[in-house]
Amino acid sequence: MREKGLLDPSADSAQPVVSLNSNLFFMRLPVTILNEMHRYLEHCIELFPDNDLPSEHEDDENTSASLLSKWITTKFPSVKLDLRKLEVNGWADPNLTLQQYLTKWATFTPTTFSTSNLPTSPTHPRIPITSRCYARCGLMGNPSDGFYGKTLSITLRNWYAEVTLHPNASANDQTIRIISNSVCDPHHFFSISGVGSVCATDGFDGAIRLFLACMKVFTAYCGENEIALYGSGFMITYEINIPRQVGLAGSSALIIALLKSLMQWYHIPAEVIPPQIQANLALAAERDELGVAAGYQDRVIQAYEGCVFMNFERGLLEGQGYGDYERIPVESLPKGLWLAYIAQPEDSGKVHSNVKAKFQAGDAEVISAMKQFAALAQQARDALISRNFGIIPSLMNQNFDLRRKLYGDEVIGQKNLEMIEVARAHGHAAKFCGSGGCIVGLCEGKDGEEEMRSKTKRMRDEFQRRGKDPSESVQSQKKR
Repeated sequence: MREKGLLDPSADSAQPVVSLNSNLFFMRLPVTILNEMHRYLEHCIELFPDNDLPSEHEDDENTSASLLSKWITTKFPSVKLDLRKLEVNGWADPNLTLQQYLTKWATFTPTTFSTSNLPTSPTHPRIPITSRCYARCGLMGNPSDGFYGKTLSITLRNWYAEVTLHPNASANDQTIRIISNSVCDPHHFFSISGVGSVCATDGFDGAIRLFLACMKVFTAYCGENEIALYGSGFMITYEINIPRQVGLAGSSALIIALLKSLMQWYHIPAEVIPPQIQANLALAAERDELGVAAGYQDRVIQAYEGCVFMNFERGLLEGQGYGDYERIPVESLPKGLWLAYIAQPEDSGKVHSNVKAKFQAGDAEVISAMKQFAALAQQARDALISRNFGIIPSLMNQNFDLRRKLYGDEVIGQKNLEMIEVARAHGHAAKFCGSGGCIVGLCEGKDGEEEMRSKTKRMRDEFQRRGKDPSESVQSQKKR
């Protein structure tokens, strides 16, 4: 008989972490199974005292971990068990019959051992935990973040996604519930025409699938890195006021907000899952789990917040798994930045598809363009550091013109072109915040503050006349 001990259910290896009485044998199983077997079985299962163990196999076909493994995987199809690990690591004793295991589970009550040495879990949260993640604006360099380029981005406190985890009434209740938001995930409509109107404005994808993907990659990462997820379950509620379908990164904001709430809930400090890893997890949720064509920029700036210069060179991504990210003081941003977005956005889901294929095929024009985008971002970063704001408008115009040349007017979209033309006609430089639907701009020239305000007002009036919806101001540097 192998050495007896208590096995930590959160660990990958089956090494005893506490020595207990030798007449006890413990078996490690996933917490999902333990909860089903017995409400009290959070950490371990007591099987048999030594004197109850059969001295020899009773029946080769009805003993060993084989039947145990089959029974568990039949009852719990989502659980993957390795038969060899069951026996070698001591999670199951091949000398015990399946019926002996089941009998003991059915009658077990945790009264014969002390829990004083069990792994301790954090205090059960008594109040809701809320996290916010703000909208993103690509200030320069996009869309090169998906092509080993460089970008400069800011977060916008005008708009945010907010996710709240509400503790279950009982600390023993580990259930997770997602409460659908009628605005983000509508299921009731006034008429058939209302369905079409909502879908035209908000698209077809809601928040719940994002949360499921986020929790999947989060638990997988924690498991791989031996980060314990002790604690009770919770109810998820959420809201978002980020305009949809206009390239302000609302989807990734929901994921990052949930990720930050989960880290608080399970008492995981930022040193354990730092911002660059948070961004990678958010990207994995959308790109790997949901098949969304996505890049690093949105998740990085939303994980860090403020203003960040990002270098996504291939060597960095392939070497360390993420880029080099530099925080730029938000006080370094030029005054007078503004945004305008389309009230009824066009579908921009395929905006990168053709260019991505060309890039992967080694197209010289696309590769050269991505290097130029990266160079513009580098120049903008240097200009902010040196406070040489005068060149920023020119860099913004160059960024858009290069994008238009690379993608073509059909992909850019008539409404997007119209916004850029209105801005330039009123003395402002402008470019896309993301993939289209929203632009960011800055007044050109060396006009005085009064003249700048006058130009901006005339432009705003023209936007409103044409049905666009401009923001009042960019509040990246202002805290609520």
